[in-house]
Amino acid sequence: MKKREPAPPEVVREWLQRWAGVTPEATSAEAVDAAARALAAALARPGRNREAAAALLAADALLTYAVEDAADASDPESALGALLQRVAEAGSTRRSVELLVQAREREGAQTRFYRALAVEAELAERFPEGERINELLADEQHHFSRVSARLLELGGASAEASDQAPKRSVVEPVTLERWEEEARRREVEEVAFYAEAEGDPLLDARTRELFREIRESEEHHRRELGGKWMSA
Repeated sequence: MKKREPAPPEVVREWLQRWAGVTPEATSAEAVDAAARALAAALARPGRNREAAAALLAADALLTYAVEDAADASDPESALGALLQRVAEAGSTRRSVELLVQAREREGAQTRFYRALAVEAELAERFPEGERINELLADEQHHFSRVSARLLELGGASAEASDQAPKRSVVEPVTLERWEEEARRREVEEVAFYAEAEGDPLLDARTRELFREIRESEEHHRRELGGKWMSA
């Protein structure tokens, strides 16, 4: 990129370094990979977010430089073809990040739900039910941690505490007396989400396998309303 004219403004250089981890000295191939990282960072910050906007602009600049470089190659057609292939692979990363962000929000909501029930069971001294609920809670916390770790691997935002995840609607009031009905309804939704996400053609293989494992865990929750089902 350092050969391009005009040279990138200083603010663009800062965006490239912060959101993509590269400098204008990066090669065309490195620029595409870095653009995917910057785009993942933007997607992991939904809403009207200045940091997301800067990350998106960094991704745009990197892809623009990569296309210009390919167009100037001795064999532009082959260079552009290779660039498109690399962009397609980056698209898989982008879609995986989108679904991982959704999964993290859902797992955070599930964690809060079971944590509240666990507290209620303890206060009511309903210890057998409390043990079941705590096992479900442990599984959901594990789901949240694994989804967050995979998101970080793909360049998404650092994992937020589960309490900060967006809240999902819950049938009100949810009491301990009818917790199984509400929990099973939520688990049905979780199974449906992961089953659909698994089938997304752009999902990368490692994220697909993670979603499969979580879906199997959620299917066990739905059937048994018991936890300790998630592999390490």
